[in-house]
Amino acid sequence: MTVLNIEMPAKSSKIPPLFRQAFRPFFWFGAAFGTLALALWLAQFLGWLSIPVYGYGLWWHGHEMLFGFTGAVIAGFLLTAVQNWTNIPGPRGWPLAGLFGLWAAARLLLLFPVLPAPLISVLDLAFFPAVAYVLGRPIVRVRQWRNLVFLPILVALTAANAMSHAALWLADPRWLARGLHGALFLVVLLITVVGGRVIPFFTARGTETEAIAPLPLLEKLCFVSTAGMVLVAWTDAWFWLSGWPAAILALVAAAGHALRQAGWRPLSTGRVPLLWSLHGAYAFIAPGFLLAAVYALRLVASPSLMVHCFTVGVLSGLMLGMMARVSLGHSGRPLAVGWSMTLAFAAVLLATFLRVLPGMFQYWNHWLSYVASGALWCLGFGLFAARYLPVLWKARADGRMG
Repeated sequence: MTVLNIEMPAKSSKIPPLFRQAFRPFFWFGAAFGTLALALWLAQFLGWLSIPVYGYGLWWHGHEMLFGFTGAVIAGFLLTAVQNWTNIPGPRGWPLAGLFGLWAAARLLLLFPVLPAPLISVLDLAFFPAVAYVLGRPIVRVRQWRNLVFLPILVALTAANAMSHAALWLADPRWLARGLHGALFLVVLLITVVGGRVIPFFTARGTETEAIAPLPLLEKLCFVSTAGMVLVAWTDAWFWLSGWPAAILALVAAAGHALRQAGWRPLSTGRVPLLWSLHGAYAFIAPGFLLAAVYALRLVASPSLMVHCFTVGVLSGLMLGMMARVSLGHSGRPLAVGWSMTLAFAAVLLATFLRVLPGMFQYWNHWLSYVASGALWCLGFGLFAARYLPVLWKARADGRMG
């Protein structure tokens, strides 16, 4: 997947740089919001403050990190990538500002719920369908059916979001687990599709080695097993036959993703932060599914280790790496990062180890590891927001539009 610089009409020069391409507002505000949201959660966890958020604290934390923070990055990436796929410019100007405003309004109202709860829910649930509509129009226009796969994923994310809201409407926490776990596996499924396209390509280009050909059967195995885990989450299949079917499916997914990445030559990327950051994050997919199997068999009482292996390691690590690369490529800058982003990548990877590994030991000080992990995560995304402020808020370095 190459970075295309699509020429835009002259009138686009009147558009503020922040709203010339979707990655600009969604990447920067997504990173800034994620940093703020996790910092607020840590402050509440430590008892330093109490914010009357929509729902309750734990609901808000899980929902906003998946549907708020992650949703912004997904929108920024897909709505930027669609112009590469179709050679049709993505949303910009007022349409992009309106879509971003929809996302931002939901974040503010879930943090400060000053409107009736049904209205807040409807506003929050409208975002992914809006992204799907904007994404789908150019894909259908050029009949690029291969990329329609992203539309059902966005629709399914809307359903998962509705399940999380249903947990409040019905006062039933099981719906929250269905919604958050389903959304988690849906994002991993999206990563399975996108990662399979870009990571091997970026690796071959960045290391100046021969192209990496996919193995069709392995690609299908990874997709089907990961998609199956969405159904596991939504149908409470964790409990079938003491969880054995879910555990076997998770083990298949773990093996498939491990074999898949092994063929991408990850060890060749050690000198290129924009590459090892992607491989380091993807490497947590297999352990995440192993932890899913452990939870399915009820060898642990909580899915927390599985959830945070995926969210901190896979989702956050890959999003940070992709945001860094896409932002440079689409703003006319060299594809290279300095010490600050190298530190950011390392901080998020270390945050994953500190959040997951101590939970496996009974006598470890979990309180300290949780706080340290959260602080490192905030450091990583805070560095991105600071370092990429001029990249995302100012015009392209090469003087072109976009």
